[in-house]
Amino acid sequence: MEKKIDRKETVNIIKDVAQRYIEAHGKPPRVLIAVGGSAMILHGLRDDSEDVDLFSNETAVERIALDLEAESGYRVDVTSQKTLWGELNIHDIEQDAVVLENLVLEGYSVDIAAISPETLFVIKSSTMREKDRDDLFLIFPATSPEKIFSRFASLWKNQDISVRSEALINIVEEVQLVTKSPVSFSWFSDVPDAILKRWAPVLEENFPFQSEENHDISPGF
Repeated sequence: MEKKIDRKETVNIIKDVAQRYIEAHGKPPRVLIAVGGSAMILHGLRDDSEDVDLFSNETAVERIALDLEAESGYRVDVTSQKTLWGELNIHDIEQDAVVLENLVLEGYSVDIAAISPETLFVIKSSTMREKDRDDLFLIFPATSPEKIFSRFASLWKNQDISVRSEALINIVEEVQLVTKSPVSFSWFSDVPDAILKRWAPVLEENFPFQSEENHDISPGF
């Protein structure tokens, strides 16, 4: 049975990765960003996980993680792919990341960051994995439909055309699931008009919109 990793252990493992990197290279890693369950733990949305999930575009970090995994018995997964576990291209991972801890190691300041709750929700909505669906209920209290769809709008143009509509449908369906409510106009209030017009045919075809009086009406974009 794999060890459960709580917040303290998550931070300590990331700290160990950074420490080993500094010892090997004489400088801190350029970026260490928690994703997946580790991001949820750092945001206080989950108590523990079975592994540590990190994003880094340095192969040296991946090698260090493998060594640490072999020594510690903890699973430490490092990905350099901006699609992470699905097909969505999270092209701005570094800009999206929120710094949640700061460490001083060997005189260097090292930030421990995590992707935002909105990005977590968007990614996990698109994977169609049951365990990710369960996580959506834990993530949602830290965000809102408006923030989620605004976040997806910022990612929209970077997606393969075959992914876009399917991802939008999945996200709307999952927001409906966690809110236990039908699609509302207000969910898209922070989406730029130009993108909303691109979404309109998909939304109109797949979802009944409701007015304040709960009558089905056309979105009328």
